[in-house]
Amino acid sequence: MGFFDVWKDALMKPFATFEKNKKGADLMAGVKHVLVAGVIAGVLSAIGAYFGLAAVASAGGPFGSAFAGMAMVGILIGTPIMAVIGWLLVSLVYFVFAKLLGGSGSYSLQTYLIALYSAPLMVLSAVVGLVPVLGSILGLLLSLYGLYLLTMALKSAHGFDTIKAALVWIIPVVILVILAVVLGAAILGSFLGALGGGALSAYTGV
Repeated sequence: MGFFDVWKDALMKPFATFEKNKKGADLMAGVKHVLVAGVIAGVLSAIGAYFGLAAVASAGGPFGSAFAGMAMVGILIGTPIMAVIGWLLVSLVYFVFAKLLGGSGSYSLQTYLIALYSAPLMVLSAVVGLVPVLGSILGLLLSLYGLYLLTMALKSAHGFDTIKAALVWIIPVVILVILAVVLGAAILGSFLGALGGGALSAYTGV
């Protein structure tokens, strides 16, 4: 079965597809899925960026043309590389929380199953990104559906029920939100403190 057949099945009937592919789970096979999707997404992203970069090239003369050329190459090469790195690192975070919740699957299994749906979602996200305005809405819907697919992949990889599988990604998201709120409050407090100190100095002359 080719990449595109597996991708279609992973999107249309995720849990059954994950269960079917568990036996042949292999981290390097997952890398191939993500790389192929990253190359396709890179080409689509480069197409989307072309018109903006063309304007930079025409307005900036030789320097603008060189910058636009480097940016295009950066998109084409960087997209698949960053896709693989991001996939591996994010899956590692999920794996840590899955183990804390008693998950039975291996990192290779979990990461491979995540690749089966994240690869086609990456391509679809690049496609909808070419659509003005509506693309943002479609991208959000794809992201939400991606959370469902992630839950099914974690459920299959670790033998979880649906709730526990969802907690694997909900817990780190909640932690990130709390950290963001705390950091934002600290920055705001520092800003207000500096502003208050400046106002006091203005009144006292100190």
